[in-house]
Amino acid sequence: MNLRFILQEEDYLQHELFVASDNKIFKFSSARILGAYLAVSAVSGYYLYTQNHLTAALISIAIGGGIIALLPRLIKAYYKNEIVKYVQNTFGSSRGKEIECEFFTDNLMMGDGERAATIPYAQFENVTETRDYFYAKIKASSHIIIPKGGVGNAHRVKQHLLSICKDLDIPYHENLDWSWE
Repeated sequence: MNLRFILQEEDYLQHELFVASDNKIFKFSSARILGAYLAVSAVSGYYLYTQNHLTAALISIAIGGGIIALLPRLIKAYYKNEIVKYVQNTFGSSRGKEIECEFFTDNLMMGDGERAATIPYAQFENVTETRDYFYAKIKASSHIIIPKGGVGNAHRVKQHLLSICKDLDIPYHENLDWSWE
């Protein structure tokens, strides 16, 4: 099977967000910030209450609750902004190039006209399907990005990837409802 597609900046961005969403550092830091803010809000509310400033304590708790409700979204927006900057700086020269991806019996050859790589299927750690992409995780590396919209017949690509995964006992994950937000 031979595929040709073009990866745009949005494709690289979605890939980096997908990788970040599975990264423990991103999950841990938002939980840590949220926990710290919750602790500060609770202590300040309790302190104001013990000092007979009931109105100030209630206001402090209400503001704390509002911020706690908004904080996960604010943190995700901050991370997304940083990842957008990273993608623009890192993949700026790669976007818009036509990628050729050819599947052989035991390996995959990918190239963009300037560079080419041959990747044995045995190097696939897993394959994940999202609503818009197929991501083949390479051991000790990143992912192969295959946009469903850019390949024409995504069902045929899925069947081929499923066949590779079945033959080599590689995990295939369907995560069709994945989104950053």
